[in-house]
Amino acid sequence: MSATSGSSSSTTKASRLERLQSHMLTSLLSLQSVPPPNRLPVAKNKEPLSLPTTTRNFRGFVQKSGPVFAIQDAVHETLMWDHPARTLCVMGIWGIIALYPNLLVPLPTFLLSLLLLQTYHARYPTLAANEDDKVKPADVVDHAVKHPTSTGHGKPRPPIVPEPPNEGSIKYYENLRDIQNMMKMITDIYDLLSPFAIHLNWSTPDHTLRIFQSLLLVTLALFLISPYLPYRLILLVAGEGALIANHPWVQPTISQLSTRFFSPSRREGRALRSSQRKMMAQMHEWMRMDSLPDEVWERGWRDIEVYENERHSDDAATARAADRHGLGHAGKWSGHALRFGERKPWTRGADGFADATGEELGEGYTLDVSRRIAMSLPTGWKWVEGDEWRIDFVGRWTSAAAGGVELDVDEEGWLYTDADWHNPAGYAYGHEGQPSAPPKIEHEDDEAEDDEKAEVATIMSSKGGKKSGTSGTRCAETRRRRWLRRAMRVVGDEDLPAQRV
Repeated sequence: MSATSGSSSSTTKASRLERLQSHMLTSLLSLQSVPPPNRLPVAKNKEPLSLPTTTRNFRGFVQKSGPVFAIQDAVHETLMWDHPARTLCVMGIWGIIALYPNLLVPLPTFLLSLLLLQTYHARYPTLAANEDDKVKPADVVDHAVKHPTSTGHGKPRPPIVPEPPNEGSIKYYENLRDIQNMMKMITDIYDLLSPFAIHLNWSTPDHTLRIFQSLLLVTLALFLISPYLPYRLILLVAGEGALIANHPWVQPTISQLSTRFFSPSRREGRALRSSQRKMMAQMHEWMRMDSLPDEVWERGWRDIEVYENERHSDDAATARAADRHGLGHAGKWSGHALRFGERKPWTRGADGFADATGEELGEGYTLDVSRRIAMSLPTGWKWVEGDEWRIDFVGRWTSAAAGGVELDVDEEGWLYTDADWHNPAGYAYGHEGQPSAPPKIEHEDDEAEDDEKAEVATIMSSKGGKKSGTSGTRCAETRRRRWLRRAMRVVGDEDLPAQRV
């Protein structure tokens, strides 16, 4: 008797404690307090937070959210081509609606008619489905005459009535799983979009101001061209494109094409990036030329060029010397690695030894950038104010090194050659992650074996991942690039014609 009374007392205390906690939480988070001035009227009428209400609503949501997730699964299966026939049917329907949008008006009633057909067949099964009913055609006619309001399709089944799943059933836990995944999806979408808030919250006023100005211009442009847009064609292409893009064959194809056209080890990818660099460099050059003062155009100007030469080496002394001068590729590419008697780090002539007049440059192997700035100009010329040294990313000068064929340069403007400054290429062939040969030999290898592995260097030594051997091996050990700066004519000198490049 005492045990029973003790158990009843503990249950009563737990119930009271639960009610007390619920009451305290309701009091703390109640929205009945004075709302702030910007509180919306709808928010004022919201029901206050309550644990019993939350429990009841969540239980009902789990039980009755099944149709929502059924529609979600159907859309996902259609987009992912899980049922190709259904996806093709949706593509056909979308194409008809996109071309004839007036069909959207009867579409809701048509869908309801389809729903009624489905529920009808569930309520009144066909004769073929009833194995016990073997009715002759004469019996059907007789039944139709005597009972004109009856369907004559056999025994009717109970009507379809939505029945929420009970707690603990498999369907209940399936809905609970879908709710869990939906919450994760909302969290992922939020995390995906939150980094873009920095562009809209004026944390960097200049950047956000440019976005705001661009949006105003785009809005104005869309307002002007909106009457002339082919909306039917846009809807058709957008809808069909979304379905085609999710086809199981499309993604692997796009991946292969991306690898071929954007991989640095593929010839097509290098050509595409080189074309983009040349286009951007040419646009920047036109912009700089447009900003030149009128005086420069009236007097005439020309580009003064110097060449920067480097050699690849992993020698420790070379690495320390390059590091002292603040070079970005310490221990890899450096002007300190140039051999005695060959090209100097900075030269005027494309041959690496002399300038255009045949006069060799001063002595020394200095790598100071001021060497370019301190260059003496011919009589009657001076530097254009505000125009600094710039790298030639177009690479028209490479035609002289390749026998009249213009080659590409890399993203930093370098043209790579072998140990004897021959076999030029726009990439460091023979090094890790790069093709194993210059363009001419590489094309021959591609004809023999069209395989990506044939283009990537597979024989790497312990020194920087390059092939060892004599100067005839396929390995880039030297490189050079051209720097340009504009000079303006200050006096009339017929011996120095102006060049407008």
